Amino acid sequence: MVTQTQLDQQNYWRNLKLFLEEQNSIVSITKPLPQNYINLPIGKSGICLAVAVNSQTSELYIWLLFYGKDSKVNYDRLKRIAFDQSLIEVSKDLVWDRMGNRIRSAVKLTKNADYMNKQDWGNQFQWFKVYLEKYYNFFYPLL
Repeated sequence: MVTQTQLDQQNYWRNLKLFLEEQNSIVSITKPLPQNYINLPIGKSGICLAVAVNSQTSELYIWLLFYGKDSKVNYDRLKRIAFDQSLIEVSKDLVWDRMGNRIRSAVKLTKNADYMNKQDWGNQFQWFKVYLEKYYNFFYPLL
């Protein structure tokens, strides 16, 4: 059974999707689902962009996720060639996280914001647009 929180999250993603479409963003969201994250395929096997919200910590997230059997190899290669420049071209606040023994690794960006605050959605959606596009423009050619 879908909870009210999941329905709220689905509504948030639906509105972010509309915002990105109205702004003619180069990044698009697939079908909004009732969950706290959405994966955005970028045409590379084992790698995707992802966005998420966290109501407990009042944070928004963008991740470049590496998953599957080659996740560590792909992550390590990208970090070797892109780490320094990513902090300049994407954000000085990027966190490169190899995630130890987990099967995933990620390049993460976080913003303090409460996705339940509809008055702030414009700012939140703009943040997602700006940084998703920076992620895409910087990382995609290197993948």
